[in-house]
Amino acid sequence: MVYDQKEDENKKLVYNKLVVPYGERFQIQLSDGTIVFLNAGSSLRYPVAFNKPSNRKVYLQGEAYFDVAKNKKNHFLLKQKKLM
Repeated sequence: MVYDQKEDENKKLVYNKLVVPYGERFQIQLSDGTIVFLNAGSSLRYPVAFNKPSNRKVYLQGEAYFDVAKNKKNHFLLKQKKLM
């Protein structure tokens, strides 16, 4: 899955949540070009498009590998929730 929406200063962030079932893996490319490889039983909450003046923040539950797109002006922040 690939998101190709442009950043916008004035738009409200709209989030999607991707849930990967057990026994599966999934790959997604976020709107900033960051590629995320999600492991089985994991979920990722991410904005459809990142806002320009703010940091790029996503929320992970489970396991994932991130190939983060370079952007010196906007940091990439990952908030992780532990699985129980």
